[in-house]
Parts: sequence; structure tokens; C-alpha cells
Amino acid sequence: MNRKKKIALAAVFLTTIIVLLSFNQVKSQENRGQVNSLLTKYGFRIEHEGKGKYYRLPNKSTYKFNIYNTASKLSGFNLEKYEGERVREVSYKVYEKSQPMDKRDIEAVILYKKDTIVGAYLRVYGQVCGVTSLDENLSPKPENIDPSKLELKDVSDVEVSDVNDRQGNSKITIMSGSLKEKILKILESSTPHNLGLKTSGNLNGKEITICYKDGSYVKITYYKDINKFIINNIDNWYYELNSDISKLICN
Repeated sequence: MNRKKKIALAAVFLTTIIVLLSFNQVKSQENRGQVNSLLTKYGFRIEHEGKGKYYRLPNKSTYKFNIYNTASKLSGFNLEKYEGERVREVSYKVYEKSQPMDKRDIEAVILYKKDTIVGAYLRVYGQVCGVTSLDENLSPKPENIDPSKLELKDVSDVEVSDVNDRQGNSKITIMSGSLKEKILKILESSTPHNLGLKTSGNLNGKEITICYKDGSYVKITYYKDINKFIINNIDNWYYELNSDISKLICN
């Protein structure tokens, strides 16, 4: 091969590399723009982007798949048709626009199939049920929950923390075994009232998170002073406990 041909081939090779790098840069900017728009919609700003990684989505019968898919569905995505397929995960450290001085340790996890966003959820550190939807007001509750009669079945964990601790610094206590069953039984035996609960002042209480085996969960705010509780994000219902649960969950 003469010198001119070598130079020509080298020029073609370099041109191809430059085109590919430019294409990847454009795609990266497009992806960042899509993510920015998505997160801004839910009140978050990107602090920094983490490294991406590839992995194969698990079977849809697994806990991991269910919790990721349940949270993603609440943001308009559905991972079911990508079951078992290879996807790219990128984590973004984010903060809430409305809480710039009150940061929690939160990551937005975006799942890509090629360059298309196919799933998205929040990872909140410091919580056992730390996966939730981008819209935290739409927590992945179990299907067909009936507020008129609580049936707490297929529960994997019960976690208890302080009310209104937005930083995730509260001590979290995991209830298991017979203690978990006692708590669930007391909650189920409560008397429901189809009314909003009126409270005054700063009542002492706990937040109880019921984590289900399918990845969904409900958050309950328990008011110790009046021995009543509400299920967060279910309006116009409160529950009057027929037994004192405070000895089990309040230290």
C-alpha cells in the first residue's frame, strides 16, 4: 500500500471517529434534555449525573421488577414488554426545587432502551421502601385498596420513623416477626371514618410504612395524642384505633 492510500485511509478513519463522537455527543445532549424536562415536570433539578451501567431486567415475577415497574407506571412508563431485556440505567443526583435548603438524599433513576426512556423512578436513601415514583404524591399503593376495610395482606416489612422528617435522618425501626403481625392486626381492627381528620397543633406521632411483597406500599401517619391515623394520599378517611399501638412503635 502506497503512502497516499495510507493517508487516505487514515483520513477516512479519523473522519468516522469524529462523526461518531459528534453523534454520541448530540444524543447525550438530547437524552439530558429529555431527562431535564421529565424531572422538571415533577419539581426536581439535576445536581449531577452519575455513571451509566447496563444490566438485564429481571423476570416480572420478581420483587425488583415489580417495584421498579410499579413506580415507573405512575410516571407513564411500562417495563413489562422489556422483561429480561438489556437496558441502560443512569442515576441522577437531584434536589427538590421547592426545598433547596432542605435536601434529602435522592437519586432519579432513568432506564433507557437504546436512546428511549422506558422507565423512571426515585431512589430515596434512608428508607427501607426507598423506591417511589417521580411524583411522590403518587406512591405505588397496592391495587384495589379499600379504605372502608383495611386488609393488610402479603406484607414484607413494616418500617416506623418520625413524622415529617424530610431529610431521612430519622431513626427507622424495622418491625418483623410476631411484632409486625401484632401491628398489622391492630391497624386492621381499627374503626374507619369516612371523614377528614381535623388536627390542631403539633401532635406527636409516627410514620408507618407498610411494604408489600409486590413492591407497592402505603404510608400511614399515626397521631399518638389522639390514637388515630390516616393513610397518606387517601382523602376523607381516618381510622380510630381500638387498641393502643403506641407501646409497640413509640420508644
